[in-house]
Amino acid sequence: ICFQSPYEDMLEHVKQEAQENVFLEIKRDDQLYGWSLPQHSEDGPIDGGRVLTQTSLKDHLLKQLTFLHLKDKDQVLIKSLIESIDHRGYIPNYKELVSTLTQKYQVKPRKLNTMLKIIQDFEPDGVGARNLKECLLIQLDHHDLEHEELRSCIEKVIKYHIKDLSEQKFEKISKKLNIQVSGVEAIAEFIKNN
Repeated sequence: ICFQSPYEDMLEHVKQEAQENVFLEIKRDDQLYGWSLPQHSEDGPIDGGRVLTQTSLKDHLLKQLTFLHLKDKDQVLIKSLIESIDHRGYIPNYKELVSTLTQKYQVKPRKLNTMLKIIQDFEPDGVGARNLKECLLIQLDHHDLEHEELRSCIEKVIKYHIKDLSEQKFEKISKKLNIQVSGVEAIAEFIKNN
């Protein structure tokens, strides 16, 4: 998605993607505007001639960071990770990023992984994931399902059968997990709606 296009174009594109992808659903159209990366003019951000006061995803994450009481070095590390988050909320090329940041700040990869986990507790759910699978697993963790067997089943679908799920191969998944096809369909609906 090109976030330099006017809001209306971007919204239409997101709606179209949501119709074509079983894993996407728009819960709050009006919230999309707040996560855009706005165009800038000399007078500030613009969109179709209007001045924007909305915040970007990175600004939203940095604001959440201010509520945590962390050491200065930890804050620097988290800010560096946040700067690497793309428009989808993912951190692509995480291994290369870890290599760069461990040398730059003289820390162990484990420390960066700990800082990443802090970001992954921020809103929106799934931010800071390295891929779709991790994003969905983070969202599942934040959902706090009380039924452990159901949670485990959903986790297995995400971890091992996400491609089949996206291709709606429900029968194949049902045989692998020894559950009914209707159960797989319900899991697909749960993932789509959460």
